[in-house]
Amino acid sequence: MQDDKMDALLTLSGYPNPFGNTVNLIYTLPENGTVKINVYNSLGELVRKIADGEEMSGKHILEIPTAQLPHGLYTFKMEFSGDKVSDCRLMKMIH
Repeated sequence: MQDDKMDALLTLSGYPNPFGNTVNLIYTLPENGTVKINVYNSLGELVRKIADGEEMSGKHILEIPTAQLPHGLYTFKMEFSGDKVSDCRLMKMIH
């Protein structure tokens, strides 16, 4: 028997942590909807927009080049808005 609650989860993870020249973001969407993913430095300044648009439900993997980012702590923020679910996830990673 499958747990429907598990299918409805919005998830965000990344590797490696700490990251070097690239970071891989893995996220799962519970339904089709709008996804925004932004990266902020330790001062809260926006340093990169990764995603901003409509995406299909399911698992997504993005490889993001990060060699030009200065070393430090970064916050990855994912905002999701669908018909039934609207949510946000934060993840901190070190470069």
